[in-house]
This record gives sequence, C-alpha cells and structure tokens, in this order.
Amino acid sequence: MKDIRYNLLIAGLAIALMAPISASAQSGTEFGVDLALAVPQGAFQQNVDQTGFGINLHGGTHLFRSPLFVGIDAGIHVYGSENRYVPLSMTIPDIEARVHTTNNLAQVHGMLRLQPITGKVRPYVDGLYGVKYLYTRTSLTNEFDEEVVGSTNFDDYTVSYGVGAGLDVQVWQGAMGDDDRPGRVYLTFGARYLLGGEAEYLREGDIERELGSYSFNTTRSTVDIVQPRFGVTIAF
Repeated sequence: MKDIRYNLLIAGLAIALMAPISASAQSGTEFGVDLALAVPQGAFQQNVDQTGFGINLHGGTHLFRSPLFVGIDAGIHVYGSENRYVPLSMTIPDIEARVHTTNNLAQVHGMLRLQPITGKVRPYVDGLYGVKYLYTRTSLTNEFDEEVVGSTNFDDYTVSYGVGAGLDVQVWQGAMGDDDRPGRVYLTFGARYLLGGEAEYLREGDIERELGSYSFNTTRSTVDIVQPRFGVTIAF
C-alpha cells in the first residue's frame, strides 16, 4: 500500500512539474530561493526538541498570466547533528578522523498558489501536496568539511501536505536576460503549516556504537512542522 501511494505521489509531482515547463515561453514564470526553519509540531515536537534549518527552492508559472500559479517547491533541513573524532584505523591510532552525522528532513511538493502576477506588494496563499523524506547520514570529512566517504544510516518517507501564506515585496524592476525581457525581484516573507504521515527516523544520540558494531533506536510518529521562510523571488 505504501509503495502504491508513493508512486501516485511521484506521478502527481511529475504532472505538476510539466505545467511550468510547457508554459515557460509565457510571461509569468518565477523562481525563488528561501532560507527556512522547520519547527516541529505535535508528536514530532515531543520527540525532536530542536528547530531544523535549511533552504528551499521553488519554480513555476502563472497559468495564462492569471493569478493561479502552478509549480514545484523542494527543500532540505537539518534537525540534528553530531561530530566525533576517532582513530583513522587500528594500525594508525595517532591520526584522528572527523566523523559527522546529520539528521535530515527533505521535502518535495507540488504547489498551487493564488497571487497577483504583478504589483509592488503581492500577497499569496499556497496549497501543497508531496513527500517528506527523513534520513540520517554519517560521513568522514576532511579539514575543509568536505565529505570523503559517507553512508545513509537510516531513511523513511511519508506523505506531506499543507497550506501557507505570505507576501512578496518588490525591490527591483528592469530588463533581464539577453532579450531584455521585463523582470522583477521580490523579497519573500511567509510561513507554512505542513502535516505529514507517520515515519520512522533517528534523532541525535540514537545511534549506539560499541566494539565495532552499532544499533539504532528509531522513533516513529507523524511528521508535522511549521515552516517560517524568508527569501528572494525573481519573476519575468
């Protein structure tokens, strides 16, 4: 049942993605990037005691230059992490390696938005439906914090849906691109309430390591978050 639901979600997201691509020649296309928080709610809040921080990207188009905006929104948040230093090997105990573990929440949503296509100030309301993907990854990193080798320790996914609202405030208007098409840049302020189905996940300290082996203490709950956002949107 879970696989069928997952396939239906992916198909729906693919259909939503095709809409902005097919209409890309029309005026009304927008792309944006946001800094976003993931504030746990309900059962998720009882199990995860810290706010996630991450980034979101979105893109899409106003269909036929109407207030109806169709697009895709995707993002990732880190809601827990830990670092430890271990000997590089049994034969090289005098060199330590940095091991970095992160608990992550990724989301992909198809998005319907009602918003004026132009204006100095553009309020909006969103409806979203998609997938939440929770995963914990452990990596060996170098002195520049770059991953040398890594592995996903545990992951799970669940349905995600919700609503949002916000405001775009225009800060620039002028010609953009080689064809000098009219474009606008907005500062974006908003928030969303995103409900999630049940999923299993790891928190900080849920990986137990002893004598070369490890085990997981997983937690299962619904995954609900409030997501305050601040970013930049380019419209053309």
